[in-house]
Amino acid sequence: DVSEARKVLSTKKAYEEASTALKSFDESVDEIRKDAESMLASFKFDKAIQKYDTISLLLRNQQINPRLLIKNLITVALVSEEQGFVKKTNQYHTEIEQIYQQENYQKNDILYAVYLNNKASLNSKQGSFDIGIKSFEEALTIRRRLSQDDPENLINIAILLKNIGTVYRRKNNFIKTNEFLSESYKITAELSKQNPLLYERDLISIIFSIGVFYQQQNKYEEAEKRYLEVN
Repeated sequence: DVSEARKVLSTKKAYEEASTALKSFDESVDEIRKDAESMLASFKFDKAIQKYDTISLLLRNQQINPRLLIKNLITVALVSEEQGFVKKTNQYHTEIEQIYQQENYQKNDILYAVYLNNKASLNSKQGSFDIGIKSFEEALTIRRRLSQDDPENLINIAILLKNIGTVYRRKNNFIKTNEFLSESYKITAELSKQNPLLYERDLISIIFSIGVFYQQQNKYEEAEKRYLEVN
C-alpha cells in the first residue's frame, strides 16, 4: 500500500544519505592522511602527528570501524616514538589496548602483532629488556600461527627473530642471541634467494646484526667476514 511504499522510499533515501555521508567522511580522512604522509616526507614530524591525531579524533567520533582507528594509532605511535615522544607514544599504546578490550577483539591478529612489535621496540630502547622480549615473543607467536607460505609474513617473522636476538645480545645472553639471529638469517637468506631485490635490505640488516654479535664477543675475524658480506 501507499504507507509501505513511503516507508521503503524513506528507508532508501536514508540509506543513500548515509552512504553519501560515509563516502564524504572517507574522502576527508584520506585527504588528511595524504597531508600527514606529505608532512612526513618533508620531515615535518610534529605537523604529521597533528594530522594523524585529527584522523583519530574523526574516527573516534564516527565509531564506524575501530580497526581503522587502531591502524591510525599504530602509525602515529611509531612516528611519535621515532621523535622521542615517549609519554605520547605510551598514550597511543594504551588506547590501542583499550579498544581491543572494549570491542572484545581477539589479540591474535596481524594488527596486534604489529602493535606488540612497536611496543616491544620502545620497551627495549628504554632498557626494559624483559618486558620487550615478552611483547616481541607474543608478536612472534601470532605470526607463527599465520600462513608459513606467505613471504610477507615470513619476513616479519625473521624481523621479530632478529629483534629478539638483538635484545638478548644487549642482555649479554649469547646463547639466546645466536639461536634467534641464526633462525632469522636462515629465513631471510631463503627469501632473498627467491627475490633478491625485494629482500636485499633485510638480508644486509641481519648479516650486520650477526657481525655486531661476533664483535661483542671479540670474534673480530668472524665479524669482519660478516661486514665484508654487506660491503
